[in-house]
Amino acid sequence: MKLLPYAILAALLLSIASCRRDNAALERMRHAEAIMHTAPDSALAIIRSIPDSTLHSAEARALHALLLTQALDKNYLDLPDETLLYKVVEYYNQTSDKHHRMLAYFYLGRRNYYVSNYNVATPALHTAEKYAKELHDTFILSQIYGDLGGIYGNLFSARMELKYAMLEYETLKDWNHPDYLAWAQSELTRAYLNCRQPLKSDSICDLLMNQPELLESDYELLNTTLTTKSRCKLSLKEYAECDSLLDSLSNLTDGNYTIVDANNHIVVSYALDKFSKGDSLIKKHLIPQNKPIPSYVYAYKNDYRNAHKSLRAEYDSIWNYLTKALSQDASLAAEEFHLGVIKDEKDHSSNILTVSLTVISVLIVLAVIAYLIASRKMEREKRISAEICLDVKILKEEIESLAKYNQSLSQNIYKLFGEKFDFIDKLSNDYYEYRGLKSEKAKLSDSVNKILKSFKEQNTVSNLVIVIDRYFNGLASDFKADFPQLPEIDYKLFLFLICGFSIKSIALFLDKSNDVLYNHKSRMKAKISASDCPRKKEYLRFFSPST
Repeated sequence: MKLLPYAILAALLLSIASCRRDNAALERMRHAEAIMHTAPDSALAIIRSIPDSTLHSAEARALHALLLTQALDKNYLDLPDETLLYKVVEYYNQTSDKHHRMLAYFYLGRRNYYVSNYNVATPALHTAEKYAKELHDTFILSQIYGDLGGIYGNLFSARMELKYAMLEYETLKDWNHPDYLAWAQSELTRAYLNCRQPLKSDSICDLLMNQPELLESDYELLNTTLTTKSRCKLSLKEYAECDSLLDSLSNLTDGNYTIVDANNHIVVSYALDKFSKGDSLIKKHLIPQNKPIPSYVYAYKNDYRNAHKSLRAEYDSIWNYLTKALSQDASLAAEEFHLGVIKDEKDHSSNILTVSLTVISVLIVLAVIAYLIASRKMEREKRISAEICLDVKILKEEIESLAKYNQSLSQNIYKLFGEKFDFIDKLSNDYYEYRGLKSEKAKLSDSVNKILKSFKEQNTVSNLVIVIDRYFNGLASDFKADFPQLPEIDYKLFLFLICGFSIKSIALFLDKSNDVLYNHKSRMKAKISASDCPRKKEYLRFFSPST
């Protein structure tokens, strides 16, 4: 018992010493945060120099992890594991520090964006967006828009990509900061190009190319601008200019001349009858990396057997890429985030209503006791009721706005689904139009039939029904249920029409003539028109003359 006072005193002294060490670490971290934008390399050095043993409080550990992530990102280094960022988010969710809470969600979203985990990245970035708007932090807001645009671009949602690229540009425009504004314009060029507006993309590329000093100081921006401009020229079929731009890109000392650029270079070389240059590019860029030679190269050389093999490999690659992209429900994650916000606001309004009703009940009891008090309370009741009605009206408007958003989202998904088969459909038409010897045509037909048989073995039709049901709200299954007596060929014909294939391509798939399929299509359209099934209009829209 005599030692107890000394033990308490020793504990107090240790606590004071720990606080002092913690305060010193926090002071160094605040200094690093202050120079984060102007000297990110120095900020990273300061953060790394702070030993973990000096981080005694939860605040110090959370701030250290957050600033380390920010400094690594500023220095273009890999970000730490997301488990650490989840702990940072959890800590700042328990505090009133909205600034660091915003950064925690932002870097959680950005880290998952870098590793293509868009289901997690999208809601995290939208949460950061909410806090950035509350804090009027336009810089972070512009970066959030840039990341969201990149996510939707990778998921082939071109209109959503353009939306966020425009938001990023508009947010930065008033800053008049040439570096950040130039990168926003660069991302805008990619979005316009993905939206099949190469002229707009090309005009913005010209604006960037007319800033030589900026491009000389930012090599990455020069690379990106040359790449995008070359793809604009390729889309516009201005092959000579595209060839010149790709030559410039490949000649850069630290250039980022990718396999995609090499393939584009080969395309324009063959289009310009520069066959030796095209062959040279193949030997230099494709063969060393074991990349497949494009089918059109074999077609130029009349080697249709290898062209067919290459075409099949290209199809498999595109299909795998699209399947992986479609499995990412970033748009759905964003929708669920907004629905969660509305639910929270609705719960908040419900609590206000409950409290208001309680107050009204008290006022009624008091009204019996004193008439004068009751009359005053009644006026207050009217004001509260008016406020509740206003809240309900606002909530209704937000729900209606969400419904419009969902409709727009559905249209975007429909367009994505409809366009992803364009490349395969064009290649199938090329095969159909081939006018070689009968024996060669028979060989091609046999090869196509082998592909179709392999598709059947892989349950392609069943998988196609699943994908159509997913993106068209059960359309394939409903059609089967509404017309159970239809022959199997009519059902397959309907599935291929939904995917956007032409009659020529479907004729190859089903081994039928065009006339036979047109007759099937006409009879099926008449049968649908005569029915009274609920989704009749949706079925008929795939029987337009263009199909």
